[in-house]
Amino acid sequence: MGRSVSEKLTKVSVKEDGKMEKEREEQVISLCQKLIQQKSYSGEESGVVGVLSENMKQMGFDEVTVDKYGNIIGCIKGNRPGKKFYLTDISIRFR
Repeated sequence: MGRSVSEKLTKVSVKEDGKMEKEREEQVISLCQKLIQQKSYSGEESGVVGVLSENMKQMGFDEVTVDKYGNIIGCIKGNRPGKKFYLTDISIRFR
């Protein structure tokens, strides 16, 4: 049985020397390459959203949705009682 998405995200694949495990490093590089190949001008981010959506689904997120504004929302259901909330915005701008 594979690890849950929560375990995958919270258990960082870092060795004692501080370096990322090779398999995880390759996954991160691959994702970054896919992301930078996408057109992502303001209002034209659907390619980036598509790449992130597919990645979240492959990682086993419980829910992956895109709202009417094009924001991608990934949900990982926890197993601890109480409300949880996390909000982030990732914007990269080149000048």
